[in-house]
Amino acid sequence: MSQQQGPPTERPMISVMLMSELVKSPPDFFEIRQDVGREHPIFIHDHHKVNVCVHSTKYKTWFPDTLGEILKVNNDTELESLSRSILSKPLFFDVHLERNSKLANHRHITTGDFAVVVNPQHPVIRQQISKLLEEGKGDMRAGRNFALEFDFNDVIKSWFKQLMSEDGVTSSACYTMWDCNHASIVITNSSEYLHCYDVSLENSILWMICFPCCLLTCPCYRVHRCFSCVDRSVSMQGEVVYVSMAGWQRTLTAAAIMRAIQAQMGANVQLSSTQIVGPPQVQVSIGNPAVTAQPYSSYPNQQHQVPYPSQRHQPAYPQSAMPQNIAHPPGSYPAPGPHLPSYDDVMKETSTTMNA
Repeated sequence: MSQQQGPPTERPMISVMLMSELVKSPPDFFEIRQDVGREHPIFIHDHHKVNVCVHSTKYKTWFPDTLGEILKVNNDTELESLSRSILSKPLFFDVHLERNSKLANHRHITTGDFAVVVNPQHPVIRQQISKLLEEGKGDMRAGRNFALEFDFNDVIKSWFKQLMSEDGVTSSACYTMWDCNHASIVITNSSEYLHCYDVSLENSILWMICFPCCLLTCPCYRVHRCFSCVDRSVSMQGEVVYVSMAGWQRTLTAAAIMRAIQAQMGANVQLSSTQIVGPPQVQVSIGNPAVTAQPYSSYPNQQHQVPYPSQRHQPAYPQSAMPQNIAHPPGSYPAPGPHLPSYDDVMKETSTTMNA
C-alpha cells in the first residue's frame, strides 16, 4: 500500500474520487476485505488515522465502523475529545451527485457516487471548523442544548457544476437542477435539526403535495426548536480537487475527470450512471440496449402508428378506413329489420281516420 505524500497542510482541502476508483486505489488508512457471500467490499479503517462519517443507505454496509452523520456528546469532556479528533484526522464521506437537465423534449440525467476526504489540518478548513466548535463549547458550558452542523454539500456541488459545464449540456438546457447529498456531519448533545421543515426550493415539491400538513406542522416545529435547542451551522468553503487518494496528488484535468465519469457510465457501473429521457414512453440508458416505444393513435376501426418528425418522410399513413366493393360470403349479411311506416303514410292514415 502506498504511503501518503507530503505533510497534511500541503494536501488538498477537499479531495474527491469516484467510489469505483477508491476500490482500486484506497488510501493507506483503509484495508479492503472481501467477505464470502457479499457482493461489495468491506472497508476497515484505522481509527487513529481517519474519521469515517459515511451515512448513506447505499454505502453504510461498506464501512461497518462508520461514525455516521450524528455525533452525540453528553458533557464537556466528550466534546473536547471529539473536537481534538475532528481537527487532527481527515474526515471521510460518501457523496451522491446528480445533474438533471431539461433539453427541449429530452431530459439528461447524470449521477455519480464519490468518496470525499476533508483535510481539517489545512488552515482554511481548520479555521471554519474551530470557530463553530468553540461556539458549541460555550453552549455546553452554559447548559444549553445545541446542534452544530458542518455542511460540505454546497462547495462540492459548486465543483460539480463547474466540472460538468464543460460538456455543453448545461449551457444548452432549458433548466438544470443540481443535487448533492450526505456530505455533512452534526455534533449535538440533543438532536439534529430536520431540514424537511425548511421553506426552501429543495422542499417545494413536498410543500405542494402536503401543503395543509406543512402549513400546520412547520411553524410549530420551528417555534419548538427555537426554544429547545441552539442550532448552528456552517456551509464549508474550500478548494475541491479530484485526486489519487493513494498519493494525494492531483491526477486529472477537468476533461479527463469527465471522461472517467463517462467511462463508468458506459460500463453500466451502478456507482455512476446517465439517463436520457425523451418524449413520452421513450427512454435511452447509456450502457444498456436502447428501448424505444412510439405512441399510438386510434383511427376508425384500427390503430395506426404515428411517425416521429424525423420519420415523416416515410409513407406510414393508414389506408382508407372504408374499403369499397367488399364481397361478403354467403350468409354473412345481417337479417333484414322490420319495415317501419314513413311519416307520410302515418299522416295519410291519421287523416282518413279523422274524415271517417
